[in-house]
Amino acid sequence: MEAKTLVAYYCVMQFVYPGFLFALFSISIPIIIHLFNFRRYKKIVFSDIRFLKQVIEKNQKQQNIKNWLVLLCRVLAISFLVIAFAQPYLPYQENKSLEKDKTVSIFVDNSFSMSAMGKEGELLETAKNKARQIVDVYKSDCQFQLLSNDFEGKHQRLVNKQDFLNMLDEIKLSASSKNISQILSQQSQALSQNNSERISYIISDFQEKQLNVANYELDSSLLVKFIPIEAEKQQNIFIDSAWLLTPLVKPNSPVTIKVRLRNESDEKSENLPLVLTINNVQKGLQNFTCDSHSYVDIDLTFTCGTEAFQNAELSIIDNPITFDDKLYFTISPSYKAEVLIINDKKDNAFLNQVLKVDGYYQSSIQNIKQLDFSSFKNKQLIILNEPENISSGLIEELKKQVLNGGYLLIIPPSNSFQIQGLNVLASALSNIQYADLTKQELKINMINTQDDLFKGVFNKLPQNMDAPSLFAYYPLSISSSTRGSEIFSLNNGATFIFKSNVGKGKIFYAASPFSDEFSSFQKHAFFVPFILKIALGKQIATELFYTIGQDKVVKFKSESDDKMGYISKDKFEMVADIKNNQDDKTIFVDDQIKEAGSYQIKGDKSKMLAATSFNYNRVESYMGNLTNSNLGKIIPSAEIIKEDISTMKKKIEMEEYGTSFWKYALFAALAFVLLEMLLLRLMK
Repeated sequence: MEAKTLVAYYCVMQFVYPGFLFALFSISIPIIIHLFNFRRYKKIVFSDIRFLKQVIEKNQKQQNIKNWLVLLCRVLAISFLVIAFAQPYLPYQENKSLEKDKTVSIFVDNSFSMSAMGKEGELLETAKNKARQIVDVYKSDCQFQLLSNDFEGKHQRLVNKQDFLNMLDEIKLSASSKNISQILSQQSQALSQNNSERISYIISDFQEKQLNVANYELDSSLLVKFIPIEAEKQQNIFIDSAWLLTPLVKPNSPVTIKVRLRNESDEKSENLPLVLTINNVQKGLQNFTCDSHSYVDIDLTFTCGTEAFQNAELSIIDNPITFDDKLYFTISPSYKAEVLIINDKKDNAFLNQVLKVDGYYQSSIQNIKQLDFSSFKNKQLIILNEPENISSGLIEELKKQVLNGGYLLIIPPSNSFQIQGLNVLASALSNIQYADLTKQELKINMINTQDDLFKGVFNKLPQNMDAPSLFAYYPLSISSSTRGSEIFSLNNGATFIFKSNVGKGKIFYAASPFSDEFSSFQKHAFFVPFILKIALGKQIATELFYTIGQDKVVKFKSESDDKMGYISKDKFEMVADIKNNQDDKTIFVDDQIKEAGSYQIKGDKSKMLAATSFNYNRVESYMGNLTNSNLGKIIPSAEIIKEDISTMKKKIEMEEYGTSFWKYALFAALAFVLLEMLLLRLMK
């Protein structure tokens, strides 16, 4: 800061303890002693004083000079001693007084990005050292709040200087990350406990993705000071995310996982190894190259084992930021797909035959007149094959099944006189109606390969494809408000099979029965993948992994009816309630999970129910930090302190307490005492 600017900040000298100035009256003591010298003179008889007269006159003048100098030294020594106790200072800012009480809140950023290295070592340790120096500036009776990203309960109260330093030593790197709005809100709330001058310090690397002050109104009485800390090199290579290319994982089958890796460095990374481990056994290894400030997607293929829960880990090697070098996920293979076929008058041999091609599919058959509604619960797909008589109870059960995520295939009856009964069901589910039977020979000329149903089934359809024929059908009347899409259509533009999205489930409406007198679709190559894909239907998808601090609820599948459960990993264990839904179970973890890794979910009898994985949030992996100019735009009134630790301490001392002169006054008092002693000794 320029000298002119500094001078402008200073104002009239003030005193920390002006009451001590009354002690200046004590200078009257040496003055009184000097004026009233009570020393008695002794008479000495001389025979002749003619020879002493000249000497006496000369010594008398010297003695008077000496006495006045000693008096001056004593007066000045007492004066400067009194001024030293009054502690004079020049305030740094106008109208700022040291007599005001101060309450100070210091936020120390302990997020994972603070594990980077700066000029003074690890950023977190640098931040803690700066916090110590700030606290050291203030008086011992000042109250402090220590805040970190964890927002712990003990950090919500005001403490003295020693307790603050003790808690500061305990701060470690954390998976939590808070934005500026949250930090300032917590500080303002804690500091409002005292009616004093409130000061906020925020020590952080100030990442761009972390800062968010939208819709936040700053407390005008809060004095905010930003202390940015920078890493020497902005570099980090990390595993961003991963996902399976197929939602269904079958045991002893190949599985492909796609892994996204990011390079947040200024240099290109080349031939770095990516390792896949499942149940502590290495299953894959692939080198990757990634340009600077970019990402790359890598495919890893492995064979899924037969274990019910398989804990997997993806890992790379990158320093110094390592929290995001591993990504944990859990695979739970699906061992069966249960299908229920509801017949009315006759079986459909084509359906039965397709569902027997793979032991993975387990089909059961019931007659529409003898239904067991309790068996609907775990079925991935229910096929309603040519129903003629549909009860209201069946309509309600099918509706409940679909709304909760089930798949339903409706095949109209061969008897066209019974179509009205089916319309009652169709209108109750998704406002679709079957028109009267139309006899016309047509071709199925379009298949919606872009639908999720056929992902990975067809790469490309031939132009001169031998399409299945249709001899008679019920035209589908589909309301414009119906959510869904065509799966197969006819060459006259009509719909052959329509997929309707209802609740969490899906309903497939076929325009004709799957029999030889109506079509050849059931004999065509399209029929097999269509039935097998929708038979996978209501799979309760478990998350590959969860994110710490972001996901509060874990979903899992289990046949157990336990209402109390445990989530455990190594020495960690937490108790939580299990909520039993119709198709899955949930357990509430809130913010109790702090460490990334694979966790076990157990029931109240310590029986293994499921497994899941948690990973650290990747928001701290992005190394873009705000510049000082951009930081100043967040809160324009905030001060930015960017000096090193020692300079920062001196700057804060000057800002908070101005320029102090008590030491100089004390030295001056000692100097005048010493000068007095020299005068008494040397001036004879």
